[in-house]
Amino acid sequence: MIEKEACEERIGKVVEALKKTDMEALLLNRTSNIAYLTGAVNSCSWVFISRKGERVVLVLDADVDVYKEESIIKDIRTFRDHDPLHLFRAVMKEMGLTHSKLGLELGRPGLPHHTLDMLRIAFPPSVQFVNGEKLLEEIRAIKTDEEVEAIKKAVKITELGMETAIKTIRPGISESDVELEAEYVMRKAGGRVPVINYVSSGKRSLMAHHTPSAKKIEEGEVVTLDIHGGFKGYCADLARTVVCGKIRKEVKEAYDCLIRAEEKAIDLCRKGERMVEVKKIFYQKLSEGKDLKFLMGPVLHGVGIMNSEMPYFQFPYHEKGHPEILEKNMVLALSNLGLYSKEGWGVRIEDTYLVTEKEPVYLTHYTKELLSVGA
Repeated sequence: MIEKEACEERIGKVVEALKKTDMEALLLNRTSNIAYLTGAVNSCSWVFISRKGERVVLVLDADVDVYKEESIIKDIRTFRDHDPLHLFRAVMKEMGLTHSKLGLELGRPGLPHHTLDMLRIAFPPSVQFVNGEKLLEEIRAIKTDEEVEAIKKAVKITELGMETAIKTIRPGISESDVELEAEYVMRKAGGRVPVINYVSSGKRSLMAHHTPSAKKIEEGEVVTLDIHGGFKGYCADLARTVVCGKIRKEVKEAYDCLIRAEEKAIDLCRKGERMVEVKKIFYQKLSEGKDLKFLMGPVLHGVGIMNSEMPYFQFPYHEKGHPEILEKNMVLALSNLGLYSKEGWGVRIEDTYLVTEKEPVYLTHYTKELLSVGA
């Protein structure tokens, strides 16, 4: 199936899904959603899709020539204003949306406040804004074979970044420099960096979100790495732990415990399994770690055109997943939670894999061995 046919099929699914809701149309602005549905990658555009099958694009006039080459949608209206209020009003009347529910991208991370304020001015009070993000996420959650192949390419980019980062680690180098080398090699290989990459050492390896800092890595420190690479429209997720120098027994035992928990939970991720059961077994195995603690939170998440998408555990995290039951051809990443020692270090691991009717298939294949580096 060529890309245009894939986009047509995806828009068809959106239209059919809209017919099962009380939304008259979706209004999209997020680059990833627009690229997924139309083929066009543009951050200065809007797309209307109605339950009648109507499609209208609003795009900055400087971008229109390139947009026409990429997009399967032919009804393209251009604007020069930063906020094209007149175009929103014209299309709204033309499509009969003056008294309707309009689906916006109000899920994670949601539209900026300025954008919402602009839309409230552009549309009359008789138009009700509702969250249409879930409809899109549910469609994207099940990957086609072509999408799985695209994610595999993102995995290769990500593993290249991880390999480079680990080889870069030595006493005296900063966390930020390690991250920089990983991102440089991924971009040079034709990949992209969809979200921030994490590198932390020593006590900073205890942090939940270990954004790289200017801290210098020291001999004997635990170093955790979470690399997010991408290729074209798709992403991959990979986390590992290494030690700069000699590996202490207690660090090895903690890492082995984390690997057992991850592998047991991943093995459970099969078609028809409930997400809460996966989380329970993961917590249960983590609890076996002696004198170690772990954070309570989202255990796994989907991977696709976004680094973190449906399926996922939404707050409050102890409740059921969305969707609750895993399906064949979902691509997931597990475990973004680590084990932490009161001695001031933590370990992490995360892999991307494919859900099947039987055993899950790992898409990331980077070694899980606890490596001693920088000697």
